[in-house]
Amino acid sequence: MPSLPLAVTVGFSGPRNWFPKADHPDIDPADFQAAATAWLKDRLAALPAELGLGSGHFLTGISQIAIGGDHAFTTACMELGIPQIISLPQPSDAYLDARGSTSPDFSEEEKQRSLALLASPHIIQEKVVSHSPDRHTRFEEANVELVRGSDILIAMVKPDVAGKRGGTWDVIDQAARWNTPVLIVTVSLVNGVSAFQSEWEKTNAPLKSCFNPPAQPSILDNAELSALTPAPVPAKDNYFKIIKDHCSQGAGDLRKKFQYAAIVIIGTHFLATVCAVAALALLKESISENVYYPAVIAFLFIELILLGGGYLYHGKLHDSKAALNWALHRLLAEVARSVIAFGKYHTGFAHLRVLDLPSGLRPLLRTMEILQLRETRAVTCDQWQTCRDTYITARLEGEKGQLNFYSSKARKAEFYLHFARQTFKWASILAIAATAVKLVTIFAYKLELTHDIDLEKAALGVFGILLPVVAVAALSLAAANDLEARSHTFSETHDFLTRQAELLKTAKSEREFSNLLTETESRLLGETVTWFSRRSFTGVA
Repeated sequence: MPSLPLAVTVGFSGPRNWFPKADHPDIDPADFQAAATAWLKDRLAALPAELGLGSGHFLTGISQIAIGGDHAFTTACMELGIPQIISLPQPSDAYLDARGSTSPDFSEEEKQRSLALLASPHIIQEKVVSHSPDRHTRFEEANVELVRGSDILIAMVKPDVAGKRGGTWDVIDQAARWNTPVLIVTVSLVNGVSAFQSEWEKTNAPLKSCFNPPAQPSILDNAELSALTPAPVPAKDNYFKIIKDHCSQGAGDLRKKFQYAAIVIIGTHFLATVCAVAALALLKESISENVYYPAVIAFLFIELILLGGGYLYHGKLHDSKAALNWALHRLLAEVARSVIAFGKYHTGFAHLRVLDLPSGLRPLLRTMEILQLRETRAVTCDQWQTCRDTYITARLEGEKGQLNFYSSKARKAEFYLHFARQTFKWASILAIAATAVKLVTIFAYKLELTHDIDLEKAALGVFGILLPVVAVAALSLAAANDLEARSHTFSETHDFLTRQAELLKTAKSEREFSNLLTETESRLLGETVTWFSRRSFTGVA
């Protein structure tokens, strides 16, 4: 079956200087740089087949933008049209003006070359990953984030060169801790000619057996993909809409299935209780007068069928994992709605990385973020007000906005919860009253105050048995539909969104808007994540 395209991230680390110029005065560094770029380009092109990737996978690069290896990798990604994230130990202006112990990290020419690469359309994000005041610590933290964000790593090293703190060998050591496959490329000069030798680090088995390509969640296996663009990297709007539509439809269907199952299971057990009471009421007459045997047998037979049917249906519901599938469909539909709400605003989805989402969704979530960054790269900083106004109108205050949604859902949940509680209350009160009257009647009979209580005892006995079942059934349906939690959560979320909308309208800077946006989406999606954790393994009580 065709599958949604998923990103495979390739991290890179390499030397700043290919070789000492004083030792090789007859070698032009530009020629070596061009050779390294050509070699990396060929290696990246061959990588999908080597990794066993499908036609739906596409590569995304992650690296810094230092001279030497990083420039070669970035140029190779640019020429292949591979989206790339630049992960920096400090903001780019400070990074390009930084100095080592003896000299600047970049000459003016190298700085301009880095700026030209950063301006390339294939660069989808510049991400600062450290705020340490110490230079070596910054590079170490950048290496950690490089490994964390990579499915595989390409590490270029020079022979017989000891690793430095925060250098490429540090990346290799970090990758070993994270169990990330590393392609070690040894670069050298052989008779004045550049040479590259590569091998996968500590891989005793074929790479395909120790690297698992990112896979989509199984609930998307039957998604309709005809709207996807045929390009290796799909358009984000179509990608997000396919996920939202497929999972929304699935969540709606599974919710109806679960609610229907709850009614069937509780209903069959209630009717079975009615048959048991009827059979018990007729049993005395059938023994004393030798009548009603067919009716007793019929009621017991029906009771047996109802109990067996309810039990088998409950087992089928459990085995089908209907609650888990329903919860997963709804969760992913809400994820899609959340990322769609960011519109054209250029930002990563920080809330997706922080929230406790199922690990099986991570490849898909990362791909969503990459597509958002790729298509919004050209949005300038002064356009954030337009993004803010669009977000408020479409996401919060529109006819189908979250304020109206949570308001109506809170009222609906409160109504059904009130109905269930009232049913439990009055069924319990009536059951208590029926039992109390029955007890008084029996005492009156014993004291010879009455001589005919058969009808009264039968009626009160039926009520005393059936009404508690009705009370418990009302609570069970309320629990199965999560009414109390929904009523509380929806009301609280509505109050939060009302306050958040006012703060968004008065945001005075892009940073304030960005923080409020992430906070709002974290709360909205966090509510669904909490519901998912609670709902996934809750059956019909």
